[in-house]
Amino acid sequence: MKKILLTILSFLLLLSLSGCNKKTTTGMTSKDWKDFEFELDGVVYKNPWSFDDFAANGWRIMDDANDNIDPDSNGAQLYIMINDNHYDKKHDYYPFITIQFDNRTDEIKKMKDCDIMRLSFQNLPPELNFGVDMTAVNYELVLAKGISWGATEAEVIAAYGDVEADFKVQREDIKVIQYYTLSEESLLSVMHLVFYKDALYSVNLHRYYVYDGYEHQGVQR
Repeated sequence: MKKILLTILSFLLLLSLSGCNKKTTTGMTSKDWKDFEFELDGVVYKNPWSFDDFAANGWRIMDDANDNIDPDSNGAQLYIMINDNHYDKKHDYYPFITIQFDNRTDEIKKMKDCDIMRLSFQNLPPELNFGVDMTAVNYELVLAKGISWGATEAEVIAAYGDVEADFKVQREDIKVIQYYTLSEESLLSVMHLVFYKDALYSVNLHRYYVYDGYEHQGVQR
């Protein structure tokens, strides 16, 4: 099986967590990050995210997993999503997307029939990827207001506004900025943006339901 060179560095910093309707992948990306729309390889993905939309554009779950998700629950398992259009034969490597599902219905559903609650994208620089440069095969990701790989902290703040100190954390050359919004229906949407040497290289989008009266505390340290 073609292997993936995994790195846990981003996930050590991204300690935060959270639907079954299909949306089209056409049109323009919203200019408001709170809409959680993004452009992946030139295709716009609208919220709530459906696996069918990704599959229609060549994305697949490794080992073709399609597990059951219990009623009214988050799927605890994280899965790796890959695309044969993004494969480096020399290094036997796939740039990947981490994906997690959510079942808000009252019956058991296959995960691929449920909305996606979490997406994690990475464009690892060689220093964080065992010296391997994957620039030629990595996917393109564009967020609201044109924020994409390599964006600086200043560019992100100019696009989305600044955040309080509790929503930033820096460890050596890596910095995390967290944005969030909480709807009246207690749906918490969180966006982690991770920078290496002030260049955006990881984007993590999470949507999940919280209890009434919940107060978000920022980046866990």
